[in-house]
Amino acid sequence: MKRFALITALVLSACTEPSEIADAPMPLDTLETSAVPDSATGIMRIADIDFASYSRSLASSVRLEIGEPMSSVTPKIETYFSPQSTSPERSSDTLREKTETEFSTFGAQGGKVTLVERVNIKDDSVKAEQFYAIFKAKGEDFILADYGMKIKCYRGENTTHWQTDLCP
Repeated sequence: MKRFALITALVLSACTEPSEIADAPMPLDTLETSAVPDSATGIMRIADIDFASYSRSLASSVRLEIGEPMSSVTPKIETYFSPQSTSPERSSDTLREKTETEFSTFGAQGGKVTLVERVNIKDDSVKAEQFYAIFKAKGEDFILADYGMKIKCYRGENTTHWQTDLCP
């Protein structure tokens, strides 16, 4: 019952203007999807995404603003998760598998959800990142309504599960 009340409140908050959108996640998981992309992450539909398990503050490095149009948010997401590196790989990087990034976009009544997962990151602490962005329809455009991120770490107490704590 508590989860239903939270989901109802969050869905209702999606109907407000961007400046009134709360910092809590805005799930679209109760809406029908119009497309189901293949996904290595195991997430096959919006209902599979546990929006409450992500952190907006952890995703602040993507530098997004609630209310931004999808046309300006998408390039920022792509640049963050698929940077064009010009530096050669270090010899220690070759010991790890190649970094892989998967982008999925789900259509829903009244909006879209973009999900990005990057694994085998060439970083000394962060192993993987999973990010979502919810866009709600506004006229013929879509605007950013919510976003969040969670990560997996190479070291520390938790190296196998997604978390919102920074890696040691």
